[in-house]
Formats: sequence, structure tokens, C-alpha cells
Amino acid sequence: MAILKGLRAPDTRYAILDFGNALLYPCDIALEDAVDSTEALNFVLRNLPQPDGSYNPFQAESLFTGVMLQRWVRVAEDFVPELKSFFEAMTHEDNNKRLTARQAHDSFQNLRRAFSPAQLSHKIEALHWTPDGLVPKRASLW
Repeated sequence: MAILKGLRAPDTRYAILDFGNALLYPCDIALEDAVDSTEALNFVLRNLPQPDGSYNPFQAESLFTGVMLQRWVRVAEDFVPELKSFFEAMTHEDNNKRLTARQAHDSFQNLRRAFSPAQLSHKIEALHWTPDGLVPKRASLW
């Protein structure tokens, strides 16, 4: 196997799997150099604008992950205020300012290590987060 460049770990292989859309890149390409000009990734399904022209699918996948995670995790922002800046960095419009997957992982691990016992045991009152506010849990119908 070729030595991998960029952010890749030497013993790791990468592919983008996006609910039926798959992109496969050569082992010797740096993640930063991967470019796709198709509309394979579903920006519209995530309420995100489709890029004009080519884009880096690994940057797009980090954005998609941030959008999905903040919906379910950002409900804790009231008692873990650091989540706001974390998700803003993970979903930043500018690819050059957005956290990479590795940076997001490391950043979240640092946040998690700093959580207090009270934060970790705090009851979640909302179902999910939206830019318009928290969506409350609904009472059980049963």
C-alpha cells in the first residue's frame, strides 16, 4: 500500500458513503486534494446550498456530520454553552474555517473531558435543536 498523504493515518482507507451515493478515491490522494464536480452528495436534503462547480467531498461530509449532530446534541447548549461555538465551527460556511472531521473529533473530546458531573447528569428537556429554537419532547401517546 502506498504511504498516504495529508490528514490520513497510514493504516486508514477512506470513502464517502452517502445513503446510496458513493465516491471512491485513490489511496495516494491527499484528503485536501480530493475534488468532485458531480451532484452526488445530497446538499439539498440537508437544507444546504449546492456548491457551484467542484467541491471537496470530505469537507462536505464534515459539514453534513456537523449539521446532523447539532440537531441532536445541541439540545444541551443551555447547560453546556461551549457546544454553540463547537457547532458553529463545525458548520461554518467557509470551508477554510470549518473544522475537519479530525479537528471536530479532537475538539469534542476536549470539551467532553471538561464536562462537570452536573453537566453529564443534566436531564435533556428538548427533542432536538433547530436554528429557530429547541423542539420540545412530546408527551407519550401510550
